Amino acid sequence: MSKFVGRSQEIHKILGLKNKNAASLDVYNLKGEQQGTSRYRLKDNYLRFYFKYIEPHKEKILNSTFNFKSVYQFSNWESTVGLQFENLILQNLPKLFKILNINPSDVIAANPYFQKKSARTKGACQIDILITTKQKTIFVCELKVQDELHATVVSEVQKKLTVLTVPRGYSLRPILIYEGKFSEKVEYRLKNYFDHVIGFEQFLEADASD
Repeated sequence: MSKFVGRSQEIHKILGLKNKNAASLDVYNLKGEQQGTSRYRLKDNYLRFYFKYIEPHKEKILNSTFNFKSVYQFSNWESTVGLQFENLILQNLPKLFKILNINPSDVIAANPYFQKKSARTKGACQIDILITTKQKTIFVCELKVQDELHATVVSEVQKKLTVLTVPRGYSLRPILIYEGKFSEKVEYRLKNYFDHVIGFEQFLEADASD
């Protein structure tokens, strides 16, 4: 119990409102209106990795008894990499705005988006990054980190957009941001559906200051 309390206190200290390692994750509706209670997340990817994979094995690591074979031995490794990728994109939104030709002053909201299932919606869905602009355009950004991407990502996003409740007069633009490889056949399918298919290398090369 003492270990749990100590770890909890350490996490709360890092998530202090004025701490540079914490970031607010505000909740917005599709019109960019803030709603609900703000949540906080670690924006430092190393700290996120530390608390999930290093801290639980700290004693074994210090005693040189931890048997490391591969990162894939860690539980939920692929989903963790996906979250780290999302975190990296969120910390560099100006680069994304530049690639999508969005004027930052036109952005109403740019955050992960969660729609709950209710009597007013067609179902629940989660958008990795949703950008709403003053021009009533909603950019639905799907993030993928896979060794090999498949065309199924198209049907996954189509399913989300089918249940997503969109205000009248707003247009949707699906965007794919990825790290990985895909065949020419899959590339044709992706580029035929998504408004933009952005490789991580392209994202890194973008200069937000231009």
